[in-house]
Amino acid sequence: MLKRIYVSNFRNLVNFELRPEGLSLLMGPNGSGKSAVLDGLARLRDYVAGGLGMDSLFPQAEFNRWAQGDEVRQVYELDLEANGGLYRYRLVVRLLRGTGQVRMEEERLRFRDHDLFQFSIEDGQAKAQLFRDGGAKGPETLANWSVSGVGFLQARTENTELVAFREALARMYVIRLSPEAMAEDGGETDREARLPARDLSNFASWYLHLLQEATDQVFAVTAALRERLPGFVALSLVSSGERKVLKARFRFPGSAQEAQFSLRELSEGQRAMIALQTLLHCLPDAALLCVDEPENFLALPEIQPWLDAVYDRVEDERLQALLVSHHPRLINMLADDAGFWVHQDPDAGVARVSPITRSADTEGLQMSQLVERGWIIDA
Repeated sequence: MLKRIYVSNFRNLVNFELRPEGLSLLMGPNGSGKSAVLDGLARLRDYVAGGLGMDSLFPQAEFNRWAQGDEVRQVYELDLEANGGLYRYRLVVRLLRGTGQVRMEEERLRFRDHDLFQFSIEDGQAKAQLFRDGGAKGPETLANWSVSGVGFLQARTENTELVAFREALARMYVIRLSPEAMAEDGGETDREARLPARDLSNFASWYLHLLQEATDQVFAVTAALRERLPGFVALSLVSSGERKVLKARFRFPGSAQEAQFSLRELSEGQRAMIALQTLLHCLPDAALLCVDEPENFLALPEIQPWLDAVYDRVEDERLQALLVSHHPRLINMLADDAGFWVHQDPDAGVARVSPITRSADTEGLQMSQLVERGWIIDA
């Protein structure tokens, strides 16, 4: 479970800290920094657990524009509860403005009260100090400042604690749903994808993987979609030469035959419903699901059951969810207990966050009404 994220000098996030709950809601005006929080999480996951490099994930353009000096540092910190204890991860990324070079300056991972990994630069050389489970000091070695050492280390019998952190981070799913991207290739695929892309553009490939590895969960998705999409029967992968095409099968009253539709032939709302139900039912236990405005493309009666199901899974401690939303149902359900208001400091031009609080004279109003009237900051 994610307990804390700290980000500094990434876009408008400067000395920004968030301590999410089991189910948390980020609210605030457009451009305040809500999506930047999710983007920061996605970058850490891709860097440590996805094997991507420094240059592709931390470009110069996404350093804070008002940071001073020729050398600027981005700082990321995560507190993650997993494996029966608390992990603390710290990453410092250094930008040399003169050359535009970006490199890792510090990486550190602790578990409970001991170190698991330390990376630093000494006398111009990158060095990594390895530790065994329990904190016993291992070898010191030269390292690469363009990739994560925590992510690069091979799994061994003496570093199971480090590997457990990496696996926990891999269970972080940051989604900005795009029904258009889902249908760009018509739902065709020729390979499995173990993880969904952030915009679910690889949905067909991910579904192919789920059919092989998560049969029970796929049955649950099918059952849920039959309740939510009129006439829905199932999703099927149909062979087309060397590729497969994901089709949605429907049977309507009065028709003796099923009709098949590619993802491109479905409406955006139908694609969004398929995606959200698949995420809900197919993510592993102890996953963190971050979704940027899940209510887009769906009407109020369509999104409410999904939100209720997410809430139930969080209550069962099988999921943590961090949602960015303007949905009145979600605002009224979560804002009082787990809502965070993100806004831009007009003097400093950086994001600020504070838990939602309510004054005595607003007790008779729903939280969505306070947002509508512009009273949320003073609530």
